[in-house]
Amino acid sequence: MIRSPSPSDQHELCDWAELLAATSGRRAITQGDLIKVIQPDDSQVDNPGADVDESSEDELIADDALSLAHKRARVLGQAYPFTLRGNVLRFNPERADSTGKCYLFHLLFAAASQSLITPTARHQFEVESQSALVGFFGGESFHFGWTKHNANIGNIQKRVEALCSKTTLGWKARQPVSLSAQKKDVGVDLLIWRQLSDRRANTLVLVGQCASGHNWPGKLSTSATQLLEDCLAETRDGPWVNCFCTPFHISDKVWRESARSHNGVIFDRIRLVLATGVSDRNRLGALSPGSRLWLSQTLASIESSMQVGRKGKKRLRHAKSRR
Repeated sequence: MIRSPSPSDQHELCDWAELLAATSGRRAITQGDLIKVIQPDDSQVDNPGADVDESSEDELIADDALSLAHKRARVLGQAYPFTLRGNVLRFNPERADSTGKCYLFHLLFAAASQSLITPTARHQFEVESQSALVGFFGGESFHFGWTKHNANIGNIQKRVEALCSKTTLGWKARQPVSLSAQKKDVGVDLLIWRQLSDRRANTLVLVGQCASGHNWPGKLSTSATQLLEDCLAETRDGPWVNCFCTPFHISDKVWRESARSHNGVIFDRIRLVLATGVSDRNRLGALSPGSRLWLSQTLASIESSMQVGRKGKKRLRHAKSRR
C-alpha cells in the first residue's frame, strides 16, 4: 500500500519515511529504518563480510533523506505534519488534523501505491490546485479539465461555451479549426483570471495544467494554450501565463531544468502547500470536503493493511517457534 522507494533517490526515501511514519503504529521513522530500505542485506549479521565503507555510505544516504525532511520543515512550518529530533522523524497527529492536511493529501500521490490513486483522487487534485492558484493570484476561476466527476459539462466545445458564459472577459466560443469539437481534453485543467473593476480588456489569465502521476516530467511541454485559443472567436489581448501543478516535490537538482522546459510557473508540492496557506478557505492547509474524505479513507486503508501485515508476521514467527 506504500510505494517502494528508489534507494538512491532522497526525495522518494523521504516521502516513504513520511507516509510510513503517518500510518505505522510507532508514528516514527529512524535512520536505521531508512538504512534497511537503502540496503536491506547490508547488516553484519546477515552479511559478515560487508564493507564498512558501504555501511557508512548507506548512513549518509539516510542522513540526506532526513536532511530533506528538515528542509521541508523549515520552509513549511506549521503546514508540515512532522517533527524531527536528531535522526528520528515523527508524525504530529495534532498538526495533521489542522494545518498539515494539505501536505498529507499531496504526499499520498507520491508515496502511496498507484492502486490507491483513483480517478476521484485525480479529480480532487485538480480541485486543490485550483484553490491554491486562486488563493495565491486571486480572481475568478473555472475547472476546465475533463474528469468523470465533471463530465456532465460536455466535450471541449461545450466546455468552452460554459467557460464563456461564466467569465467576465467577454470571450465567445467558436467551432475549433485544428481539433475536433468532440474532443474531451486539450491539456487545460484550470483557468484563473483576475479582472479589474473597469472590466476593460487586457487581463491576466492563468492556464493551469495538473499532472498527478509519476510521468509528470513528460507533461511540462504542452500546446494547451494554442489549442484553447483555437476554440475562441477572438485572439487574446492580455498576458496568458501557464501554470503547472504537480503533487511531487521537485528536487533542486532538476528544478532548473524543469523550469526551463516549462514556459510558465511551476507549483510542486511545496509551492502548492504554501499557496494554499494564503487562500481564504478558513485556515492554513484546509482541504475541500471531497479531498478530506479521500485523504482519511486512504490513510485508513494503508494503516489497516499494515496491521494485517504485522499480524501475519507474528503468526509466522509463532509457527516457527513451535517447530
